[in-house]
Amino acid sequence: MMKQMKLMAALAVMLVGSALVANATVVFEADFQGSAAGASNLLNATVVDRNAILDNGTSVGSWDDNDSSVNMLYEIAADETTNKVMVFSSVDNTPNVADADFSSSVSLAGNELVVGWDWMHTDEGGGGSGQAIIQLLDAADAVVTAVVWQDGGALTVDGVNLGVFKRELLGTPSTVLSTNNWNPLAMELVMAADGLQVSVGGTVQTNLAGTFNEVAALRFKSLSNRSYSQGGMWIDNIQVESVPAASASVVLDPSTQLNISLDAPNSTAVETVDASFFYGPGSNDVDITSVSFSALSHGAGSFACTNGFPVSLTSPSPAFESLGIQFDNAVAGLSHAETATGTIDVHWTEIGSGVTNSTALSVAATYNDTPATFVFGQTTVSLVAAAPNTAATGTVTVAYTESTALKTNVVITGISFTNTTASVFSGASTNLPLTIMNPSPETDTISIAFDVSGMVSGDTATGNVVVTWNEVGDATQYQSLLPIHAAYYDLTPGSGAIANKGTTFPTNNIVFESRPPLGNKGITVRRHGVYDASGYSKVGQEIKGSALSAGNSEFDSIYLKMRQGQSFENASGANQLQMWFGKINETTGGTNETLAIETFDCVGKSFTKNRYYQFSFSDAVDFEPTNLASNEAYAIQLWFTTDDPDNVIQFWCGATNIIAGGLHEEVDVTSMDAAFPMSMSSNRVENADLHFALANSAGTSIPDIGNISVEIDGTNIVMGWTGEAGTDYLMLKTDDLVEGLWTTNVIPGEDGQMSVTNDTAAPKLFYRVIVE
Repeated sequence: MMKQMKLMAALAVMLVGSALVANATVVFEADFQGSAAGASNLLNATVVDRNAILDNGTSVGSWDDNDSSVNMLYEIAADETTNKVMVFSSVDNTPNVADADFSSSVSLAGNELVVGWDWMHTDEGGGGSGQAIIQLLDAADAVVTAVVWQDGGALTVDGVNLGVFKRELLGTPSTVLSTNNWNPLAMELVMAADGLQVSVGGTVQTNLAGTFNEVAALRFKSLSNRSYSQGGMWIDNIQVESVPAASASVVLDPSTQLNISLDAPNSTAVETVDASFFYGPGSNDVDITSVSFSALSHGAGSFACTNGFPVSLTSPSPAFESLGIQFDNAVAGLSHAETATGTIDVHWTEIGSGVTNSTALSVAATYNDTPATFVFGQTTVSLVAAAPNTAATGTVTVAYTESTALKTNVVITGISFTNTTASVFSGASTNLPLTIMNPSPETDTISIAFDVSGMVSGDTATGNVVVTWNEVGDATQYQSLLPIHAAYYDLTPGSGAIANKGTTFPTNNIVFESRPPLGNKGITVRRHGVYDASGYSKVGQEIKGSALSAGNSEFDSIYLKMRQGQSFENASGANQLQMWFGKINETTGGTNETLAIETFDCVGKSFTKNRYYQFSFSDAVDFEPTNLASNEAYAIQLWFTTDDPDNVIQFWCGATNIIAGGLHEEVDVTSMDAAFPMSMSSNRVENADLHFALANSAGTSIPDIGNISVEIDGTNIVMGWTGEAGTDYLMLKTDDLVEGLWTTNVIPGEDGQMSVTNDTAAPKLFYRVIVE
């Protein structure tokens, strides 16, 4: 095919009104000489009239305008010597499309197609010229090949870049075509059944392999990339010819490159190339006489053909015969992920011609010998020991991906530690060697122990867990590392009380409140947050104002609203919320005076989203904003300490829920690395305040439970009593007053008579209602 293309390119001469090469049949030709010049003939014409004007300059074939958009611009322009060309463009980002139908469809089985034209790129002043596109279509109007000329001159064929070619001419009706500005770019496509040759300005630019069956039309398409530009082309001397093939042609599948993948431990791999042919003028069959290899990157013998010869092709495409191509890594010597390349040269002859031809195909073989990899199920190990415990143990999920060659199990032979800040880690009770029986996603576990010997509350230790392992059948030892972090703390048991106060903001005995957006007490409240990268999350709330409710000067509890639910009913270990209240320096954030520190044990508690919880201090706390010194403010600080990183307490704050840049209404912690109270000098954010209230419960009485009623409705027992909003009631029941267990149900209080229906079929039940 390439020899034929070169011959055609050498013979190709643009002769208007005659064939480009001998023995060719012209199937489309347009030189526009018969068309009337002037924009008014086409811009304002109907589709029918527009086609008639175009067809008047078309000696072979016909135009088929497939887009009736009012934005279509066709103009026949003439220079001073009466040479006429067509201006084909579009505006307003609307594609302009027209098809040129051949006088007959061209089959590439035994024929070649030669397409030539002259063109320039339009460039509307002040705007982009968009794209000028010429496509070859089959009989079903499917695109066979596309030539795209981009704004800026980039020219591509089927996505292959040919370079930048500048041939721009303003595409406005006022442009005067002349011999001085008409400087077109000549293009030629020569298409055979097995490939395409592209020439620009008489020079071959590229040869593209492919499989082509039929071409029936050309499509001219312009795209404007500005609403005010006229993007497209000036075009002339369009000629399309069908040329009988000089001989039979052989087509290979794949058409561009054969890819071979070899997996260890195999040393050879075979892939196939399907060879088919198209008849030449004599309609003779084809014999493949041999296959050779050239341009080999890894030496002779790395590729070979497994067929015996000749291989006879006795029926034309789509019939084919397969050629086996073998890659031998014993010769190439590739390591994992390396590739060997070369060229397959298929030698063939048309029966009776006495001529040997060659068709080439690139080949690439890649060797795959992926080693096994060890996989941890987490990015770090975090261990916390809380007094009275002196040790903590954690598990690490482990897995592996198998190697390409061995595809066998992995054995853990050792667990050690490196880069540790203290000698506190060990491999716990993990029995070694440990064989992981199946690859990921199946997993196993190892245990890591932390001993607090020599540590005091607040101490931490870091390092890396080192797992030593090998594949079964391979003695090579590998090591995989995982960061580890541990902390020890000894917290005083909590003494503060926690009570669920329902979904209504408390109103009784409130000393100070903040319900963002701010209430009516004329206060200035600022919230601080600091995040320590070692794992401690803290919240600080600054309080400064002079207005107090009912002249109170002390409080004994803080109301906070939960942003999310969290249950600690079945929790174990340390889960403590610590609160600090005192005076700080507004400038430095340092502590001026500690007024109260209270610890609240959360184990056994359950927090519900959007409910208010009252955290009661052991003693009343002084609160006299009018007596604050200059540059002084009150502050609340909240810390949550837990030995389970999944446990979280999260409170509502003001207008924005901020969990970035170190600002957290969420407080979660896995270590105790910093002093309490913290400095509040940085990360100040206005109007991002906690939703809270300070309350003084002195003299407050527990609400009475009155008007108790019990009714039986079928199997239902309906309990009733007078309730109070903002109070939670506990309904307890048992079937045995002596040895039975009481089950509890929390009932949110409502003002007025309340009722609760219980569905039961038990022979006897005992109920109790108490205020929480």
